Amino acid sequence: MYRLRKILLLGSMIAVYVFFSIFSIADEYFEEKEEKGSEESENFPAHSGNIPVVQITTKSGSLSYIESDKENFESGFITILSEDGDPVYYGQLDRMKGRGNTSWDAPKKSYSLKLASEASLLGMESAQDWILSADYYDGAYIRNSLGFWLADRVGLEYVADSRFVDLYVNGEYRGLYELMERIELEEGRIPVLDGWLLEMDYPERAIYEENVLYLENGQPVVIHEPENVSYREMEALEDWFMEMEKALYADDYINPDTGKGIFEYLDLESFARKYLLEEVFLNMDMGVTSHYLYMDESGKLYEGPPWDLDNAMGRGNYDEDELLLLQGDPSRNQMLRWYIRLCGNDTFYETVLREWEDNMYPALQEIEDEVDELLEPLEASIQMDQERWPGSRSMTMPNTDLDYNASFLKEYLSERTELLYRAFSVDSQKTKERFQDRMDEMPEEMVIEPYEEEREEVESFSVKEYLFAGHGMIALFLLLMVMILLIVADRRRNG
Repeated sequence: MYRLRKILLLGSMIAVYVFFSIFSIADEYFEEKEEKGSEESENFPAHSGNIPVVQITTKSGSLSYIESDKENFESGFITILSEDGDPVYYGQLDRMKGRGNTSWDAPKKSYSLKLASEASLLGMESAQDWILSADYYDGAYIRNSLGFWLADRVGLEYVADSRFVDLYVNGEYRGLYELMERIELEEGRIPVLDGWLLEMDYPERAIYEENVLYLENGQPVVIHEPENVSYREMEALEDWFMEMEKALYADDYINPDTGKGIFEYLDLESFARKYLLEEVFLNMDMGVTSHYLYMDESGKLYEGPPWDLDNAMGRGNYDEDELLLLQGDPSRNQMLRWYIRLCGNDTFYETVLREWEDNMYPALQEIEDEVDELLEPLEASIQMDQERWPGSRSMTMPNTDLDYNASFLKEYLSERTELLYRAFSVDSQKTKERFQDRMDEMPEEMVIEPYEEEREEVESFSVKEYLFAGHGMIALFLLLMVMILLIVADRRRNG
């Protein structure tokens, strides 16, 4: 009996040793990859020399797992070099994963990054979360950056900061990317720490989000922050929107139940500035996706920040020779509907005219020069990017030539500025009358049907199959088999 116990103990020790050795070997492998990645960071291929370089080494040494599913992620290391090639940042990367919706189907992917700790990258505000935007569908590459510049120039309170970089992952050149701040409620980003970060989004995208509020017409409002929303908080937010709309659609723009005017619910300046930005951008995503708003602690809603502008400035489906508010479908687009209604308010329209004269029009006088300033250091990187990702990027604008795309963008901005100047500087009273007519003729609000995903049937599996699916259970199973074999062998020996 003593000998049997001794054999069993020895067998158990061997099995446990083998089990943990597997993980020890894996750890050594990953440590080797990390050291190798650190060494490789000093010997990456040459870059354009005009913009910084981001070098990332993933733990697996590949992007295959990350790019096989947008929700997959890996850890790794990140190094950033200045334009001159000097290291300016090196640190651990907790997570690298895919991002984007339509853009995720592009061969050149965008990514989300989470650093191990907060850091200021390339002079931007310190934070953990960052975006590497591929800007794949924008033949001019700078629509996001240009839109952010304009939003900042006209005084929108928060605008994401960004820097263009040459990206290398595991030693492979991945293209020209835009390293961007992530939209979040945080010091250095949107400095509202006890508020709400909201996004108007498509129903077919909203179903994958944790917290979604549906307005009366079925418009999904995705709640990005706070992350954990109670039923009572959701109810309070829903009540707020109903209160706000009661003021918005009242003849005097005052909620008859609360006595609060519309601009006690909506921030006057941010809505006026964002409306003018939308007139310049003609962004076809306006009001339907990637349209962000945030609410501060006082319960006032702010427009912005602008985001995802690759389908803007001549790359949308709006008529470029007409004002935004005089086209589109306000029966379904809630933001367009709100803007039309707001422009029927004297206070709002006067604020729009003032913001146009004081901020927007002067900024548009400089915007073509800004296009040149943004593109000049990117020319070599754009050439490298087009060699890395050849072929047409867009069905609507298949021409990839940089000169063509830059000229197209400048021409669009010039013609749009001229149209808006006539509307708000020359014929402001006539424009107001046209807006009033549009408001009076606004169609009934249509209900946006909820999206129901077609779910595939999942094969059922037994508890036994589930228990033995993990590596740990397999190891324990093998240990049990070893013990049984040892017992059988001992009994045979003792006859």
